[in-house]
Amino acid sequence: GSDGSGSSWANASTNFPAAYADAGHYRGEVWVRQGRYHTGNILPLSNVALRGGFAGTESDAAEADPSLYKTIFSGDVNENNHWIHDKANKGSIWQDGVFTMPSIEWKPSGNNGDDIAYFFVSADNVTNCAVDGVTFTCFKNGVFQQLSYSTDVSLSRCDLLANNTGESGTVILTRGLIALRDCRFIGSPSMLNLSGSSTGTNLIEDCLFAYSYNGNHGMIRNTASTRLDIRRTTFTHNRDTSWWAHHAAALDYNGGSGTVEDCVFANHRSSTSSMGPVRIGQAGKAPLVEFIRCAFTNNVHDTGNHESSHTACVRILNSSSCIFRDCRFAGNTASVTTTNERSLASTVMVDAGYARFINTSFEDNVVDAPEGTTGSSIACIRTSGDSTCVALVNCAFLNNGTYVATNTPHS
Repeated sequence: GSDGSGSSWANASTNFPAAYADAGHYRGEVWVRQGRYHTGNILPLSNVALRGGFAGTESDAAEADPSLYKTIFSGDVNENNHWIHDKANKGSIWQDGVFTMPSIEWKPSGNNGDDIAYFFVSADNVTNCAVDGVTFTCFKNGVFQQLSYSTDVSLSRCDLLANNTGESGTVILTRGLIALRDCRFIGSPSMLNLSGSSTGTNLIEDCLFAYSYNGNHGMIRNTASTRLDIRRTTFTHNRDTSWWAHHAAALDYNGGSGTVEDCVFANHRSSTSSMGPVRIGQAGKAPLVEFIRCAFTNNVHDTGNHESSHTACVRILNSSSCIFRDCRFAGNTASVTTTNERSLASTVMVDAGYARFINTSFEDNVVDAPEGTTGSSIACIRTSGDSTCVALVNCAFLNNGTYVATNTPHS
């Protein structure tokens, strides 16, 4: 039998916290066999790699296959968490070991009383902390509690599914540096909150952010002065019902600059006083954010009879600057139910900011309003404020409309 030393699969440890702590003594790695584990409140350690995706026969880390061999850390001790919508049980989050995808307004908060608070607890002075090929699910407050300024963490090939079940935390909260590669964030309110002023660049590549409902920080909220670059990432089905929900955008730049390349923003729904799925400079000036080859499609803002200005895609504020290069805006809708004066944009609204559009196309975007609605509403781009400047170079507009008087319900 196993001697529990963790020296080989035959002698595998059965105590994960002890094995992880032991790896911290000698810059080690912890390989975790496929299976479901209930543990948490672990202190992240420098120069330690946590790896999942093993069948239990491998001799090289490169042999791990997390798509085939699932290593799952679950905070749901009783394995009974379920999705909730309007206080109704919408079914188990996990059924027979398989994750069930949520709808756009479902929360993962059913039966969360037994859930473990965090997988990793707060830490400082942690560098080169790596996680690869692991699934984290159903932790009550998040996977990483707040990491301080001097931290450096990377996640690759990880799934973060239905976390923040208590709806009061954030899946990952850091003031330090983070790199995310080939990760999936699904079904969690408040997915990633970046703050602080670390030297370097936060990086997100080849990731998916999907199905977040009214989280305090939406999908990504960046208030850091640190640069944030995002590449080949999809943002879809963020639901934000009001401005008071801490500006819960799919993507929120509020400090640092960054480049967003080859990304997709699709099927987001905002309503009433929400400020839209992508916000630049809501809580502070963003010096320059550049969108390159990005697609904004089928996003909807149902304003109702709310009095504020709204947009279905991007809002730029506080003298922030944006460049849209080789982008596409298609099938986006801003709707209103009142005939009173309103200011709406189906794609981009620039409030005291600067925007340049280069080789960008706009097609089938509409402002949907009753006949007789008054006010300065245009189908694609709206500007306001004395210090606003917009430039368009080699752009195309096709089948965009305003005041179409249909008031189509959007689900």
